[in-house]
Amino acid sequence: MTFFEAAVEVLRNAGRPLHYKKITEIAIKQGLLNPSGQTPGLTMGNQLNQEIRKNNGQSTVVRTRPGVFGLSAWQAPEEPAAVTEPVVIEEAPAQAAEPAEEEAEEAPRGRRRRRGRRRRSEEPAVEAAAPEAPAEAAAPAPEPVAEAAPERPRRTRRSRKPVEEAPAAEAPVAAAAAAAEPVAAAPAASGTLEEQAAAINAATEQAIAGKLAGLGADAAEALVAQLLTAAGYVDPVVARRLDGALVWTVRQAGGLTDVNLAVGLVTDNRIVNDQDIIGLRGSLHHHGAQEGILITFGKIDASAHDEASVANVARISLVDSQRVASLMSQNGLGVQIQQVPVARLDDAFFAALVG
Repeated sequence: MTFFEAAVEVLRNAGRPLHYKKITEIAIKQGLLNPSGQTPGLTMGNQLNQEIRKNNGQSTVVRTRPGVFGLSAWQAPEEPAAVTEPVVIEEAPAQAAEPAEEEAEEAPRGRRRRRGRRRRSEEPAVEAAAPEAPAEAAAPAPEPVAEAAPERPRRTRRSRKPVEEAPAAEAPVAAAAAAAEPVAAAPAASGTLEEQAAAINAATEQAIAGKLAGLGADAAEALVAQLLTAAGYVDPVVARRLDGALVWTVRQAGGLTDVNLAVGLVTDNRIVNDQDIIGLRGSLHHHGAQEGILITFGKIDASAHDEASVANVARISLVDSQRVASLMSQNGLGVQIQQVPVARLDDAFFAALVG
């Protein structure tokens, strides 16, 4: 298989554009390429570019971004360029608004100058009025003070700071009151019978997850086979065995049609990444499956979740150890169901006696 044919197969399975280095890595991992050179990635990039130039842009593979290639069948009319025009148009008014802000700043200065002149013109009038009637000075004296009171806050902005800082003194009191509220609710921690049962079930599932981490490959295979049957999947068959992984084919009955699935199990404790998702999705057509499930008793990194959530491709569901523990508890695997009789008052019984 040539580099170009391998790239087409990898892109068709991935369902989205990939960098030529990623295409080469997947092709080698899936056995589509067996390169003899030391730089297969560069060879892949050169082969794809030559194929595109040779066919005058009509090749099966197209370059979507520098170094990134996809299938020409995925191309759709591009519209992003139109989005940039409004951004340039919106920036023009922002510069024109600066003189208006400067004028707004100059306006208060003019008002402050006029107020200063007004105060200087009013202060001599108060001093001149004082000697006219010494006997009546006590009565009119409050009037100038009353008029000056509203003007003093405008003379400087320092007087506003204490007003803004006053609520800050109340903040510690409010914080202390808010912190005291959970303390009052503490006695209700025991909860109802249902809440206590839910807490016990959660602790049991956590213990199951701890047990799963210590299972060997054979025990993990036997457990997943039982879990698939208990969960309602039909005809589980091991279709493929690999180093550290295996794949079942199952059928989900119900609804208008049955759905065929490929269920992969990672038997070693490595971290599942996006390459595991791409590999399982690429093998679905070999197993006649429409969807896939990947089960692991280890950890799943963010790249695997991102790849599993890609739109417009076959869906791959991820199941980690916590989810396996929950399914086991729900289906009665690895747990003992305990029933405790609880007596509750029957008000209807006593109402019938009274008549």
